[in-house]
Amino acid sequence: MFTPRLPLIASLALALYFLPFAKADDAPATYQLNLVPASKVGTKFSLITDTTDESQTDISMTMPGETAPQKKEQNQQIIAHFEGEVEVLAVFPNGSIQKLAVTVNSFIATSEGQPLPGLPGPGAKIVVEKSGVKKSCLIDDQPASANISKLIDEVIELGDDKYTDQEIFGNTSSVMVGATWPVNSTALIAELKGDSDVAMSGAKGTVKLDAVSGQGADQVATVTGIYVVEGAKPTLPAGMTVDTMNISGGLAESVPAAAKGVEKKRVTASMQMAAHGSGSGIEIKINSAGEQKKTMELTFH
Repeated sequence: MFTPRLPLIASLALALYFLPFAKADDAPATYQLNLVPASKVGTKFSLITDTTDESQTDISMTMPGETAPQKKEQNQQIIAHFEGEVEVLAVFPNGSIQKLAVTVNSFIATSEGQPLPGLPGPGAKIVVEKSGVKKSCLIDDQPASANISKLIDEVIELGDDKYTDQEIFGNTSSVMVGATWPVNSTALIAELKGDSDVAMSGAKGTVKLDAVSGQGADQVATVTGIYVVEGAKPTLPAGMTVDTMNISGGLAESVPAAAKGVEKKRVTASMQMAAHGSGSGIEIKINSAGEQKKTMELTFH
């Protein structure tokens, strides 16, 4: 959604659940992190999502025999606000969510400041399901259009049957507040890449347990993380060469220990790319940048 000619880098979602480890009275508290929520069929929660996707692409073309380039700018901004009541219908064997049923309370979205048509209104029933990289979306038992389905995919998140959040962002040992650990580069690349045509040679990132407040089932943990992708290159038309491409992102979450109360998430992703090429005597330069921001609030029933 950064730009029609570049693949969408999926936003990340991290669900953190944890249990305190047994410790000696004089030892600092440590926590076993489990980044895959104990989702099960029938789990219900209220969902509020706000997303903003912005992109800007500058194209410069120098025609044969001309010295001054022709310039064109393509900008895109999509802002969406969603509220709904969610029920888990199916989970993958690894515990992540595969299928959801959602009753819409409110769904508002704009493109370049203008309302987007065709959004499901209050009371509409949405069913979303994922199998591998394929996703399906039904609105009142009818297939959603490609554009609406893509937007729903942004505001209603599903899990993955390959890598879980635990495998991407988790640490297998118990940790103290303030501890940091690296992301799983292989799993992160697979999550970001999805079904896009972007090649990625590596990724680096760090996750941190910032704080734990409260006691027992009322405990709440705060986690933050950042990542940077290395060697990112999309597939471009013949004659075009990527000069630079940078992809990075971050997350911040506040999650209750038990599957109750309110879970809050904030994720960001950004991309910058420069490319050049020629064809039929035309010299072309492209500079593109995009940013995605998302906040989610889940209130469990």
